[in-house]
Amino acid sequence: MLRSFIFHKLFIVCAICIILGCTSILDAQKTNLSNIALKYLLNLNIYKADSTISLIQDDAEKAYLNHYSYFIDKMVLSGHANHHKDIFKSTVEILSDISTSDKYAGYLSEVYLQNGIIEYTEGNSTSAVISFFKAYNYWEKSRSQKNNQVQNLKLNGIFNLLIGNLPEPYKNWAAWFGYKGNSDAGFLFLRKYINECNHNEAQYNEGLLYLAFAHLKFNTNNTENFITKYCSSDLYTFTQSLIIRCAFKVRKPHLCSIWLNEDSSKPIILYLQGKNAVLHQNNSAENLLQRFTDTTQGDNFVADAHRHLSWYYLISGDTLKYIKEKQYISQLSVFPTYEDKQARYESNQNGIPDIYLVKARMLFDCGQYLLAKEVLLQNHNQIISKKNSILEYEYRLGRCFQLLENTEKALQHYQAAINAENTKNRYFAPYAAIYSAKIYLQKQDSIQAELFLEKAQLLNDGESKNEIKNEIKEISKELNL
Repeated sequence: MLRSFIFHKLFIVCAICIILGCTSILDAQKTNLSNIALKYLLNLNIYKADSTISLIQDDAEKAYLNHYSYFIDKMVLSGHANHHKDIFKSTVEILSDISTSDKYAGYLSEVYLQNGIIEYTEGNSTSAVISFFKAYNYWEKSRSQKNNQVQNLKLNGIFNLLIGNLPEPYKNWAAWFGYKGNSDAGFLFLRKYINECNHNEAQYNEGLLYLAFAHLKFNTNNTENFITKYCSSDLYTFTQSLIIRCAFKVRKPHLCSIWLNEDSSKPIILYLQGKNAVLHQNNSAENLLQRFTDTTQGDNFVADAHRHLSWYYLISGDTLKYIKEKQYISQLSVFPTYEDKQARYESNQNGIPDIYLVKARMLFDCGQYLLAKEVLLQNHNQIISKKNSILEYEYRLGRCFQLLENTEKALQHYQAAINAENTKNRYFAPYAAIYSAKIYLQKQDSIQAELFLEKAQLLNDGESKNEIKNEIKEISKELNL
């Protein structure tokens, strides 16, 4: 009897403990659901993210994350999600009705930012400007209500970078309305946000993602240090991909070799691994890029994947497959990224490029400037025997010599590129003038720098026109023009 009583009491105590334990676990799960959803989003797993978001009880967080999920699906993954105006309108209505939430103004600011980006990419400039205007105003409201809220550090960084890097005359217009931005402050606030979120894996990855995007899009001298600091971390897929793209930007993909060599089924990582394999003339390139084109559901990087495949086939001596890849690019109707736009320009060029020029380009793009220079010089006669190869030959040699710190040789080849007959459409000649201006700026010869800047403006009539225009503006500022 006593044994039965004790057993009964123990059973009740255990049951209570289990119930209390389950309750505390459920409470913890409720608290962490938004972070779990954000983790899935940044790992580009929309299905699991949406399933998690549906369990969130907080209406403000739920609406905000639903729009975030739609935004990532639209801009990064499928690219074909529809009804964004209805989804945006519904999200704004929900958030506006919950103005008692501590985060509602910050959420609205981000939602308007996301909508502005979607509108801009779809060519709706007026709608985009209105969205950005409202995003800024909601950030100001969020900052005045909850200045110490960690979300405001992120928004502070984003808006300082966006407004600080607006092209003219938009930057002046923004200033007239009292909107100010500063790139250095933007980077500083994003780094503060990352430090504040160090204990929160999802927000930490999100902060790194924004910082990586800033390094990718805006001029900074610290990109290599940024990559080196984080490239060995165990980060989410989206964050990883942007840091790898930063490594390609500074032509040092080897900095991310840990991520580029690991097994992955994520299309974005397959694309980056395939691109890296092509540049290093690795036989895995074909398999990786074909897996990417077979599995991706969106348009991002598809043209560039075919461009790199075309290089791979050309170097392998298979000109028929090279031509086929160019044809794939010409049949595409959407070129959403900078890399894809470059692929489109190249696919429009007639004929088959010189194999040694392509080899030199590949070596250059992965930072092997000495080897690229040697390929060009050793095959000088064959390359320049083709008239349409001279421009790129001179430009590429100039870049190699400049990055190998032989500025006198660089200037000679840049001048030859500027003087070449077929300077139209491609970016080689205007960039040759820009890099010449930068060399003379370092030499403190402002007269020559200004002359080459004028040449860059005259030659800028084709590929990468806007990027070249921005470069010219940056140098003009240094020359106080």
